[in-house]
Amino acid sequence: NFNAVNGEPTNEVRAARINELMAVYAAVKGEVFDLEDVRSDHTELASMFADIRHWCDQHRVDFYAAMKMSYGHYLEECSDK
Repeated sequence: NFNAVNGEPTNEVRAARINELMAVYAAVKGEVFDLEDVRSDHTELASMFADIRHWCDQHRVDFYAAMKMSYGHYLEECSDK
């Protein structure tokens, strides 16, 4: 499932990786991630972002700069379709 033009993963593959990440994140917290429960999606994602912000604080990483960079990556990946 890689893009034939540039050899990069498709956006579907990128999104599927997050399904696994969300499930592992929930499991580490002793919870179960339910992909079919939209409330679970929002709650887990918000919790993960909060923890990432704490991690950024501890490691002196500029969360907002990383988010801005990620948006640039996202736009580039969307244009690769």
